[in-house]
Amino acid sequence: MKKARGIEVGMVVFAGGRKGVITGVGGFDNIGVRHEHQEAITIYRASEITLRPDPAPDRRFALDVLTPEQLALATEIRDILRPFLDGEARGSKALEELIAPHQNRKDLSLSRTTAYRRIRAYKESEDISAFLPDRAWRPRAQNKVQKTAQEQAMETAISRHIMCRKPLRYRTIYSEKLKDICDAFGCAMPPYATLVRRINAVKRLDPYAVEVAQKGKRAADLKYRQNRGSHPLATGPLSCVQADYWDVHGIAVDAFTRQSVGRPVLCLATCITTGMPYGYYLSFEPPNAGFIGVTLYEGMMPKEQLLKRLGVEMDWPVWGPPKVLQLDNAKDFRGEMIKAFCKSWGIDLQHRPVRTPHFAGSIENRFRQLATKIEHLPGATGSNHTSKKGNPSKEATLTIDEFEAYFINLLKEYINTPVKRFGGMTPLQKWKSYFFDTVTGEQIRAIPTPPEDPQSLRIELMPFFDRKLSQKGLLLDHIHYDSPQLTAIKRRYAADQRVPMRIRRDPRDISYIYVMDPLDKTYIQVPWVNRSREPINLWQHRKILRINLANAVKNTEENQIRAQEGRKQLVQTAAKKTKKARREVANARHGMKMSDAQNPKIFNDPIPASIQAALAIPDEDHAEKPSPPAAKPKFDFEL
Repeated sequence: MKKARGIEVGMVVFAGGRKGVITGVGGFDNIGVRHEHQEAITIYRASEITLRPDPAPDRRFALDVLTPEQLALATEIRDILRPFLDGEARGSKALEELIAPHQNRKDLSLSRTTAYRRIRAYKESEDISAFLPDRAWRPRAQNKVQKTAQEQAMETAISRHIMCRKPLRYRTIYSEKLKDICDAFGCAMPPYATLVRRINAVKRLDPYAVEVAQKGKRAADLKYRQNRGSHPLATGPLSCVQADYWDVHGIAVDAFTRQSVGRPVLCLATCITTGMPYGYYLSFEPPNAGFIGVTLYEGMMPKEQLLKRLGVEMDWPVWGPPKVLQLDNAKDFRGEMIKAFCKSWGIDLQHRPVRTPHFAGSIENRFRQLATKIEHLPGATGSNHTSKKGNPSKEATLTIDEFEAYFINLLKEYINTPVKRFGGMTPLQKWKSYFFDTVTGEQIRAIPTPPEDPQSLRIELMPFFDRKLSQKGLLLDHIHYDSPQLTAIKRRYAADQRVPMRIRRDPRDISYIYVMDPLDKTYIQVPWVNRSREPINLWQHRKILRINLANAVKNTEENQIRAQEGRKQLVQTAAKKTKKARREVANARHGMKMSDAQNPKIFNDPIPASIQAALAIPDEDHAEKPSPPAAKPKFDFEL
């Protein structure tokens, strides 16, 4: 699952539940497959072909199983052996050339035999932990060279009187400023020639930093960092994907009352080489880590189900993991979930420098084009107060679902419009030209295969938490979660033992969570204990907690349900008057619908053998275990 292998002629694949061999590739929608014991050729879409008959069982999650140090080491070894994994290098001689620069590193322990063993294990399991060395090794502490007092004095003089808006002359620094600095450090003054050499070395080694200190960042960028030519990473399809947020320049209305709700937020990802849209997520929620998770999930999966849900017919043959993912420095883009996911899939995660929107020209231009396309719609707000016309809240007529369908049609129009920088080709034609010859139609590059296990992919892109399992189940944000499968896990341990568990949750629907079984390393779905409670999203639940806190009410399950019912009535009443209440109702409705369309439902999945064995043990076998102490607090942990 980690490596997206291509679809080519002669490959053994599985399509329609049967094994076969690819006989020809005539496009994304015309791939010929000859099945076993069958002479006729069947035509399939590329999204209908997989390399395995069924998803791999007991999927391992790198972040949950490996420590950060182990994950970084395994990723480094995989990057070293990547030419062998991609098929670009073959033979013992090529392998020895790859590992020769790293044979002296004891932490990697790379030899030819070991490298072959790890490559074979990775191809069989597709698990990044196959690259981990058998024995751990820790480097010795290195002695750091201490700077002398004279060197520190010269660095201080340079930082004060050279790296500033009004730099002084060298002779002035030496004769008037350096003596006081040297006296403060308790050292003698260095020769004048030494100071001059140090200053010239600073200017020579980092002229950009000197220019920023003396003339400002804008002048330094114009002199040293002008964007000219093509993007250095635009080498092929999905070689680099840029993603960002955008507050839509338009007001949406509620689907029932048709009153204004507010501006939705769009998270969009696009391929900078071809200009093809990669994935998106549209919601009223405040930007969070779940935005980029849903966007990546939609980008890596085929788009047939998404387009079917929206009722739009278009050709959008984009799927598979990108090689480089470029994001800005927002807090939501720097979480551990996205970092570990990119490492696990071999994606190079890059954050562009702060306050440099020109570094993301591809996605910024796409937002600018969308802004011009919707400025004529009723309820358009414009990009600033000067371009605002009329009263958008009163003029708005589109719901968020209608705006999403309109947005998809804008993408359809864009990918079928000729672009000058592509030589008159449309983005869709440019995308297909990387896989098929534009004249003969022959395949020139392997088509990426879609993820074989969408369920595991969606869970892996959810935010995670670490909590301890007690005999009452799990407590997360003052909500108790429990299930028979979780009870089976509790039976393995003593009654007073608190076991750390890895939990993942979708913020759009917190009525259930996904808990990793420590033994099988697989996720089980655990609902909350009180089934009479209506599903809500995380932001609604946090408002309920704040209400109870303001009213000095203890946050128990019963009090939360009362606050939820009371608040629901208030919101329904206020929805006729306030935009904030209407936005909350529309946000909950749209979020639940999107959650049902994308989130995996694994209640009916086969129960792992270890849990079946624990469920088969009678309760009498556990009667002799010590019970928890009487003074045990009601809540499992403090929030």
